[in-house]
Amino acid sequence: SQWILVESSMEQMITRPAQAGLIFRENILPIMTNLGRSLQEMEKQRRDLSSKRIKDIHKAVGLAHRRLAIFFVLLVLSAGLLVWMMRHYLLRPLKLLSEATDLVAQGEFNHEIPVGHNDEMGNLIRNFNGMNRRLGDLEQMKKEFLSMVSHEMRTPLTLIQSHMGALSGEEVPLS
Repeated sequence: SQWILVESSMEQMITRPAQAGLIFRENILPIMTNLGRSLQEMEKQRRDLSSKRIKDIHKAVGLAHRRLAIFFVLLVLSAGLLVWMMRHYLLRPLKLLSEATDLVAQGEFNHEIPVGHNDEMGNLIRNFNGMNRRLGDLEQMKKEFLSMVSHEMRTPLTLIQSHMGALSGEEVPLS
């Protein structure tokens, strides 16, 4: 409807040039003023909307940063828990096995490692304990053998010494 008024006013200004200023002031100027106000309002709405969008974007970025920080904290805690579990589950039994191996190397065969696993690590510890028992049994058998041989060798040596002493005329004390 405003465009129709502008169009008819333009026609009147052409047909009545003497009254063109009055027609312009009364008909076209108010429309242009209203149009200017409308443009200013639209620009203000655009700025407000842009400002709101920027604030929304800042909120979203802030939320993303917080979530990312929480994710990294949880990631670090999970990694720490994983390291602790691996240390407890894998390294502790290996350390016990290493210490027991050092004891075996020193000749102590009575040390047994507790088996707390039902996997390859548990199997390794069970095999080590079995080997350790067998080595202990062999060590005990060696000691008993040496004791018996030593005892059995002492008797003939004592007899030989006493016979040699008798032949040489010396008295040899029996040990």
